[in-house]
Amino acid sequence: MKKELNRLLLPNYPLPFFACMKRVGVLLFFLAFLQLVRTQSLSGPSALSVRIQEQRTTKRAASDLVLALEFRNTSQKPIRIMAAIGAVTASTLNVLNIYLKQKGENMILLGPAGKVDYEASVVYAYETILPGKTYKKLLNISQPLRDKSILLKPGACKVQLYYHNQYGENCLKGVFPSNALYVQVGPTS
Repeated sequence: MKKELNRLLLPNYPLPFFACMKRVGVLLFFLAFLQLVRTQSLSGPSALSVRIQEQRTTKRAASDLVLALEFRNTSQKPIRIMAAIGAVTASTLNVLNIYLKQKGENMILLGPAGKVDYEASVVYAYETILPGKTYKKLLNISQPLRDKSILLKPGACKVQLYYHNQYGENCLKGVFPSNALYVQVGPTS
């Protein structure tokens, strides 16, 4: 049936109709995300600073990639961010996009931006951050990688997060990028 639809809808087009629509969807998502980032940057100084650091502990497996995530209120007023309280994994904060780049390969680990996945095992809540104060969270991004059958190759890996929120009552809305972080994956020699 797909072949017939492709032949009827796009008789002379080299790509099947459904493959075309997937590409259009990805393009629209990307353009919407860029527009949000542009809008955020034009609205003046950011009220939220997002910073990540690699967290090395002896309690975790050597293959785990754990990040210390810090939100800092840089405004003069208290701000609220949407957060989830549950297991210490990347799904803990459902409004994060995590981008990985390794040896020229770009991967979106979590996304799409702003999509809230209401899991039954996670209680969603708000965090209020006072002016000049921080909210910190540990994220083990190795588990979502394993869940998606993504295996990072040994070597350097670039990680960057984006806090993106358009939901929540009286929450800070917008897109807030973190610093880019380079981490070593696998054994070091």
